Amino acid sequence: MKAHVVENNVVVNTIEIDSLDAIPGLVDGSTGGIGWAFINGILTPPPAQSAPVPESVSKFQAKAALLQAGLLDSVEAMMAAPQTPAVAKLAWSDAQEFRRTSPTVAAMTAALGLSEGQIDDLFRVAAGIVA
Repeated sequence: MKAHVVENNVVVNTIEIDSLDAIPGLVDGSTGGIGWAFINGILTPPPAQSAPVPESVSKFQAKAALLQAGLLDSVEAMMAAPQTPAVAKLAWSDAQEFRRTSPTVAAMTAALGLSEGQIDDLFRVAAGIVA
């Protein structure tokens, strides 16, 4: 029979064994698998994984995603501010694409007070926008 080895409420291995009683702490392995949660005697599948973060999006896609998120006006105001570095302004006005790992995106992330996860989500949304 199959049995799951559970550590910290997560299935970490599935083994073949004669009886669940042979090793304390084993869980019936007829359902579930590695990565499943085991909490209060219930096996639960892991959460669905998010779509991968695209490496880059077009200028249009970036601006459309910012517009949908209510952030476009803030970014445009930031780019108009005299203290914004000239290279960031140049990138904003002339870049054909925005790369997720670019210094300009990092600066916008910090200036807007957004988390890395929020920027990842903006890139995912942007990648799905078609002109």
